[in-house]
Amino acid sequence: MKKFMTVVLGAVCWTALASFPTNFMLSDFTFVRPKSWRWVPIELVRPAQRLILTNTACDNSTYVLMIHYATTNAQGSPAASTQRWENQFVAPLSRTDAKVVGKHRVTFVEVEGTHLERNKYSSDYALLGAVIEDVKGNIVTKMVGPKSSVSGAKSEFREMIESALRDGETF
Repeated sequence: MKKFMTVVLGAVCWTALASFPTNFMLSDFTFVRPKSWRWVPIELVRPAQRLILTNTACDNSTYVLMIHYATTNAQGSPAASTQRWENQFVAPLSRTDAKVVGKHRVTFVEVEGTHLERNKYSSDYALLGAVIEDVKGNIVTKMVGPKSSVSGAKSEFREMIESALRDGETF
């Protein structure tokens, strides 16, 4: 049994839109790709499906990562995800907002500050996170990059998450 499936959504300019899907599935959820985001294949780091989506600003430092955790994996909980995301920042400022959309609880997280990734500090960064709770395993999504890019994509990010939860009554 697969422990997780990963989809990465991120940033690069791409003009050939016809070959890129507008919808994609993760577990039983169908997500709608924001129209201004593009798919870009990336090299696999671990055995999982990975794709990159990007906004048209060509900001290669902004990306979105989506992971489907198995039901037995505590790393996919809202509390564990929030703690992990806060630990990626030096002196983070964070906010959480939990709500029910359709039949699922989703926790949105916002973190700002100096981001640390692969021993590199990046100031004035932000992270948008979402944890969709589901009996088949949680879907954990994060977008991280320069604060201006992340803030500019906030409404598209939230709509992408919420659209999958409004699709039907059962998943």
